[in-house]
Amino acid sequence: KSNKLGKILITSRHDEVARQANYNREPHVLRFLTHKESWLLFRLEVFGEPVCPSKLEKHGKHIVDQCDRLPLAIVVIAGILVKQTSAGDLNAREKQWRKVCERVKYYLKEDPEKRMEKIISLSYNKLPYHLRPCFLYFGMFPEDFEIPVQKLILMWIAEGFIQKKNDISLEETAQDYLEELISRNLVMGDKKSLDGRIKSCRIHDMLREFCKNESGNDHEKLFQEIKMSDEGIFEPSISEVQNYRRLCIHSHFLSFISLKPRGPRVRSLFSKEIMTLELKNISSIPAAFKLLRVLDVKSFKFTKFPNDLTDLVHLRYIALSSDFKVLPKSITKIWNLQTLIVDTTSRTLEINADLWNMINLRHLKTNASSILPKPSEVTKQGGSEELQTLGMISTQNCTEDVFGRACNLKKLGIRGQIAALAPCRGLERLRNLRKLKLFNDVRFGST
Repeated sequence: KSNKLGKILITSRHDEVARQANYNREPHVLRFLTHKESWLLFRLEVFGEPVCPSKLEKHGKHIVDQCDRLPLAIVVIAGILVKQTSAGDLNAREKQWRKVCERVKYYLKEDPEKRMEKIISLSYNKLPYHLRPCFLYFGMFPEDFEIPVQKLILMWIAEGFIQKKNDISLEETAQDYLEELISRNLVMGDKKSLDGRIKSCRIHDMLREFCKNESGNDHEKLFQEIKMSDEGIFEPSISEVQNYRRLCIHSHFLSFISLKPRGPRVRSLFSKEIMTLELKNISSIPAAFKLLRVLDVKSFKFTKFPNDLTDLVHLRYIALSSDFKVLPKSITKIWNLQTLIVDTTSRTLEINADLWNMINLRHLKTNASSILPKPSEVTKQGGSEELQTLGMISTQNCTEDVFGRACNLKKLGIRGQIAALAPCRGLERLRNLRKLKLFNDVRFGST
């Protein structure tokens, strides 16, 4: 008891545990190793000292790079090398190292002692049930993908992962979910906005592999990634698509959709492959997946707006790209729609859909100057409680009628000749507005 020099070190992946241990001091957040430190740790684990034969150095450094500065991954791979490589013939060792170098992700996944999986499972199993699908959903994104937080939140909401809490909006609740995952060190916050909010996040490759494996097991069945094998065969097979609820296909999408898959249970389709889709291929999407709720194919360029896309009346989230200048009136049929994201090469986008009667619409996001339909005498009597994001819109739509209808906006973007806003009235009615973005496009004529 008289020894006042003793210290206790408590480690935890959960930020809240560390804060509870000492209210008077902020927790020390461990960083990732540098490349130099990673290479040193690797050599110490394999050889017991900071040395490496020059013939093995190239493969060794490549192995370390694939461990992505994660100490546990480096230790696991180093242990496999110690067990599998022979001590005598240097040429034989080089051959064995090359084999490991080519299959680092496989060896981490198939580690006999399952150390990576066990440690991640400890954190996952302690997650509240409402956070588990949100965490596993990160496996849908490609490897090393920087995930925009706003996009992630809107997809979570469309998937039905976010539970309503009293007067707190779904978006704010989702933000709380994300911050808790970050505090548990399962997700990494990346870029931040000027007000300190996280703009983008990412997940470590090892955690992504865990999410994919856990999501594919018989208990979870959250999503399935479709890949093409070296033999040119889709895995899982096209016939098995009917068994899944969410699909991510980040390569060979055109070949996949050309095989006319049928997914009566599929609710979400997600791809980050960059390509152009002809109308016949676009129409194959609603034909194959009639009950879609989430369609995120913004990396595709649609040659034409597919009218049969509006038959997907269960859609809650759409993100797409094209050259079109008009959004048809038939979009109004998608009455469940919460988020509509359109990127177009056109400077203007005329929206013929009756947005004011789409009662579930929360976010309309375009890069063009959108020309909105004029609120009718019936609709402009009351405000739209759900609509939170509107942008970009044309300066000609900055009227009392529009702002009176969209009275609960939190984000507003305006594109055009900003000088035309001088006589604008109605902005003062947007009491909940948090973000106003003005894009002065001098190419527009007077409005």
